[in-house]
Parts: sequence; structure tokens; C-alpha cells
Amino acid sequence: MPLWGSQCGEPSDVENYGKPPIVEAILEFQFEQEIAYERVQKASAKFSRSYPISETEFEIQGNIELGSQRVDLNQRPVGVKLSSSDRAKLTLARVKSFSIAELAPYSGWDVFLQTAKTNWEIWRKAIGSQQISRIGMRYINRIDIPNDGKGIMPSRYVTMFPPKPGFGPDQIDFYTMQVQMPVGHDSLQVTINTATVASPIPNANSLLLDLDLYTTVDIPRREDHLWEKVGAMRVQKNAVFEACITDDSRELFRQ
Repeated sequence: MPLWGSQCGEPSDVENYGKPPIVEAILEFQFEQEIAYERVQKASAKFSRSYPISETEFEIQGNIELGSQRVDLNQRPVGVKLSSSDRAKLTLARVKSFSIAELAPYSGWDVFLQTAKTNWEIWRKAIGSQQISRIGMRYINRIDIPNDGKGIMPSRYVTMFPPKPGFGPDQIDFYTMQVQMPVGHDSLQVTINTATVASPIPNANSLLLDLDLYTTVDIPRREDHLWEKVGAMRVQKNAVFEACITDDSRELFRQ
């Protein structure tokens, strides 16, 4: 049984479905050089109007030894997690990265992109120019499927699924799977995770479809070229999404 099915429609825009399955969208810029935490903390204060909730993030450091030796663990602050009052919109300012995230309900690409540009401009003015070493775009999707009492048949909804042994019913109670591969011709890579997950919807089963696109080469320094790169990644992300779902999934998203 192939990992990739053949029920792939024409590439479209997942955000244009009536009921898009997006539960979290993230855009991340990683930096070549670490920024002093004191500078990150000072810069994060400039987001307080839109993100009134501020939480310090820590990194645990230390050596754990067996035997009678004492275990010394240290922690150091490495970032600030900034959240909107409803905690649905996030900005993550860290010593090695800067991220913008949005939880469901997703407001759409245009709004998400404008927020990213606005927040990046605030960050850049506060911190100064930083060489970006990696751009990441991650979209976590949850496909909610009405429960018929017979379990899930992944091949009906996603085109990446594990081969099934030649016994028993077609339904699967649990699985998890990951694929890493190049995308297109723009030095992009993608990590795809798909799995069964607990559904928050009554009388439903759910499948996870987690798409993490990233690039570490040919990252522009000019602002306009940087956002062109981000836009091109979004086009590829949508193409990957469409290649990973079936018409049965599309029907669920249109309801």
C-alpha cells in the first residue's frame, strides 16, 4: 500500500474553506547570533498593548549523574511569551528566535501576515538588524470526523498513512507517522506529522495533520525580499496541504 494516495485535487487555499481545520499557525525567524536576554526583555515590553499577558520562558541546564553524586540543575531566562487577553494570539520573543502564532479560530492569511509584519517591525527597531538563519512556517490542522462507532479509516481523509497488515478491518484505532522531505525547487524542507488524536468534539474522531515548512538557505536580508520569501513558502504550504488530504476531507472543510 503506498504512503501517498491519489485523491489529490488542484492546489487551493486552506484558509478559504468554510470550516478550515487550522488549530495553530506559526511563523518563526531564527537568528545566527544569540541576543542578550536583557535586550529581549526590554523589547518585549513594546508589545504590551496588544499582548497584555507576559510570561518568562526558561531553559534548564545541568548535569545529572548516577550514584550518590548531587544533581545540580540551573535555569536561565531565554525568552518572553506574549499573549493577547484571550490567549489566542501569541508573540514569542526569544534570545535565538522571534515567532508569531495564532490559535483557532484562524483569522486568515492577510490578517496573520499583517500582524507578523507589524510585530517584526517593532522587534527589528528595538533589537536592530539580525541575520536570519532559518525561516519556519508551521500549520497544525485537526480533521474532525463524525464517529460511526467503527474507528478511523485514515486513507479516506489523508494521503499519508501506514500500510495495514492483511488481516482485520480497515479501521485503525491509533497510529502516528512522520515524513521529512524536500518541497519544490526553492530549498524548502517539510516535516509532516499525521496521527490519530483525541477529539474535543462530541461524537467525533480526529486526525492530526501537522505541516512544518522551513528553509535555511538563500534567506534575504532586505525586508521586501524577506516577505516575498514568506509568501512563496505559504504557496508551497498550501500545495503540500492539498497533496496530503482527500476529497472526503475537503467535504468536511466545506460544511
